Amino acid sequence: MGEPADSVVPPLLSVLSRKAGRVLWNQWPTGVSVSYAQQHGGPYPATTSVGSTSVGTAAIARFMRPIAYQGFPAQLLPEELRDEVQPAIPQRINGSFKADLGRMNQKSSAGNIVGYQAGRNR
Repeated sequence: MGEPADSVVPPLLSVLSRKAGRVLWNQWPTGVSVSYAQQHGGPYPATTSVGSTSVGTAAIARFMRPIAYQGFPAQLLPEELRDEVQPAIPQRINGSFKADLGRMNQKSSAGNIVGYQAGRNR
């Protein structure tokens, strides 16, 4: 294994941290895969929150919270919530799913990585 001072480490770490959910240094992974089928939970004490899981792709829900913007003019809403369909953001508008999967994972105007938004209904 390399040393922290090796010149290849910083650029490699930069690439790996953008592509992986876990980057290890001289350690073994836990063996828990990040996959759509991976889930754990249940009643206490199996988990402290029955509303989410800490493994798999659904784990991102633990770090999300809904925010309602009621009655706001469009120009004050975050770009991702304006009436104009943002092709890089999957949305459900009036019951129809809209998404341009080729443009997903771009950065929004706020600098956030865009790629997941719970559907919205009107």
